[in-house]
Amino acid sequence: MPVGVRVLASKDLNYAELEVQFTYQDIWDGLFPVASVVTSQHITLHTSMRTFVIIDGPDYSTCLKHLFEKWSPDETKQPAIDSGQKQLES
Repeated sequence: MPVGVRVLASKDLNYAELEVQFTYQDIWDGLFPVASVVTSQHITLHTSMRTFVIIDGPDYSTCLKHLFEKWSPDETKQPAIDSGQKQLES
């Protein structure tokens, strides 16, 4: 599994559903189970949107910095780096 995070951003997200499935292995002590250990996980994201961007990076602050350098949540089409950068550095 790659190290880091993935950020998905959209101005017109209509629907999102995150499905997570785990497989467990029981640890037994004689006749009784004493613990369950996660042996695998499967994560699925279902979405409905017209436009989006995906940003991969080492951590969330780096991904958000790159996102707000090129994208603004309002209609002015100007980068939101000033407001985003202040929040990331504090």
